[in-house]
Amino acid sequence: MAFVHNLPAMGIQEFSKKITTSKGARVKGERLTVGYVHKERGTGSQPHRHPNVEQFNFVLKGQLQPWVDGEERVIGPGEAVHIPANTLHSIIAVGEEDCIFFMVKDAAKDPERGTSGVPEDPNVSAPRQESEVLEGIDKGEDSKYFFKFNKNDAELLNPKMTTTKGTRIDGDRITIGLMSHAAGTGAQLHRHPDVEQFMYTISGRCEVSVEGEEKVIGPGDLWYVPPNALHGNIVVGDEDWVFVVAKDVGKQEGRSIFGVPEDPSLNTPRYAEGHDPEKH
Repeated sequence: MAFVHNLPAMGIQEFSKKITTSKGARVKGERLTVGYVHKERGTGSQPHRHPNVEQFNFVLKGQLQPWVDGEERVIGPGEAVHIPANTLHSIIAVGEEDCIFFMVKDAAKDPERGTSGVPEDPNVSAPRQESEVLEGIDKGEDSKYFFKFNKNDAELLNPKMTTTKGTRIDGDRITIGLMSHAAGTGAQLHRHPDVEQFMYTISGRCEVSVEGEEKVIGPGDLWYVPPNALHGNIVVGDEDWVFVVAKDVGKQEGRSIFGVPEDPSLNTPRYAEGHDPEKH
């Protein structure tokens, strides 16, 4: 499998005409499936479940109104909804424009079945329209399903190896976060034992490597790193690299998602030649 994909340029797939208007590009890894999903304003999905499949949707453009187990909220760019496995949910695109979101699902518990949803009403034969209202409440800060990534909450994750800064949400099987690297900085070569990851570029450009193969990626590009693969990166240009990251939690219970440097003596992030971290 290629380790860089430009999602907006990939072919559009319709997901399930009987229950949803979602369509877009999907990339399937060993444990996670990610997608660049379009939803036409005023349309969405009928109430359904994903047996044994956890899901996160991170809004890139427009607005979504997810309904999850009786809770409902309008979310926009920089916000996400968490849908635990087997949880009844429905999603509508609202507002004045179509919505685009980054989707990640896991299929580790039942890989043969896949990630498709099962409608609550087996007789449905058309996607949901905005006029089809579901009874729901907004629980505000008490909600366990809705999240906003706030730049003020961003923190350095592993300053001995990388300049990655951001915030993340931990699900049962998936971790998703909004991250950034400052211009001229990056991560030393490292591995994530037993952890698969995908990174979708929102802005900026970065030179990335996987097992010695290098590419420069930019907005719309998806960087895939298989479990245990040696990888690293350095931001190029004058703009910070901002990206959404999704990782599985690994097959071994309690396994950390943090990377292990190839050189155990390292105690500093990677910097571009001539970059002085003291001046930035």
